[in-house]
This record gives sequence, C-alpha cells and structure tokens, in this order.
Amino acid sequence: MTSAGTLGVVTLPSGKAEARAALEGEPDKLALNATTQWLPPKVAQWLSCLENGPKDMEGRPLVKTSMPTLGETERTQLTRCLWLLDKAMKPAADNPGELMEAIQIAMSELRFRSKASEEQHTLNLKVWANACREFPLWAVQKAADWWSKGARDGDELGHFLSDVRLAVGHSVLSRQRHLQLLNK
Repeated sequence: MTSAGTLGVVTLPSGKAEARAALEGEPDKLALNATTQWLPPKVAQWLSCLENGPKDMEGRPLVKTSMPTLGETERTQLTRCLWLLDKAMKPAADNPGELMEAIQIAMSELRFRSKASEEQHTLNLKVWANACREFPLWAVQKAADWWSKGARDGDELGHFLSDVRLAVGHSVLSRQRHLQLLNK
C-alpha cells in the first residue's frame, strides 16, 4: 500500500505481491480500507445510507435503499476489495495453533486468579478457542495483547469476545456482510 502525498490517502494494492505485503503487515488496516477508502463511490454512498438512515426499534432500515448499479470497472474494484477483505478476515480456525496460543496469553492472568482446577482451565481454553474460531486471528491476538497488558478487564468469555469484536471493528463486520450481498 502506498500513501499519496500528505493527505493520508491509501491506494488499493495493485498486484499480488503488494497485497500479500499488506496482509502480512497490517491486516486490520487493510480490512478497514477495503470497507471504506477503496470502495467505488456509489458503493460507499450506498453503505452510508444503510448505516445512517432511520431505523426502527430492532435496527431495520425504515427507508428502502436500493443497491447501486455498478459498471464493469466499479464491479472489478469491488471484487478486488472483497478479495482483500476475505483474505484479511480469514478465520482463526485456519490456524488453530496460533489461536490457542493467543487464548492462552489472554487467559494467563485469569489462570492465577482463578481457583479452578487444571482440567477446568484446559476446558476453558478449548471453549474460548472454539468461540473465537470465526474471527480473524489478528483480532484475537490484538484482544489477547490488550488483556495481557491489563489494558482490558474482565474474566468471562463474553468480555473477551466483545474485545475481539472491538479489535475487528463493528463497521468492518457489518460492511463485509453488505458487500457480500452486493457482489452476488
């Protein structure tokens, strides 16, 4: 990824090597850019309408917003963004060893505060790892880092999962769902 001037505008990776480097370097920023800056303007406007439009008590849009009609270049750009987003959001289940290591880091302090047996701790590790399987590994690692440094607090799986979601970013998760529907 290259920056254009001092404005901080990040351009869409142009080749596989550049995309791989971005994925290895900062997959969280890549996921954010793929759902914001790199989208065709029509798609970005459509997502903005979906997110900022009036909603009912259950969060459903009150005003019907139709999907944009995309030209060939816009569809290609959207496909590239979705491909990068898919790679950045690869589930942690694809790398179980690193997932378990991240969970162990997050639970390390809990282990010493808890009065649970060794068997219970091992079971908790498996439960936590199973709950995090669908999230990207980088988000689980980021949340585990927060917990290990004491920057985040809690002692339950729900607290940790909310930190994992925070690491991914709510807008990235919701926009990914909308973009996948648009690309069908």
